[in-house]
Amino acid sequence: MDTWFECFMKSEVVMQRRKFSREFRVEAVKLVRERGVSVARAAVTWASNENVVRKWVKEFGSDPEQAFPGHGHMKPDSWKSSGCGARSPS
Repeated sequence: MDTWFECFMKSEVVMQRRKFSREFRVEAVKLVRERGVSVARAAVTWASNENVVRKWVKEFGSDPEQAFPGHGHMKPDSWKSSGCGARSPS
């Protein structure tokens, strides 16, 4: 007999993490920054979480051109500081 917890853990019940496109995120940020909509209202409008929208606004504000680089892509400054790339010979 399945318990509630076992049912919840089945693969068809577990939700996938949602992925938002760069355009979607930029529009949500513009709603907050340019139109003066509250973060809470933007989150409800865009079917997201307040904290996620707040993070998008912060990330976009620090560097609009490099904000939201995409899945698996890093910002150029993050790439350099992560130790990736060519290293000088010792």
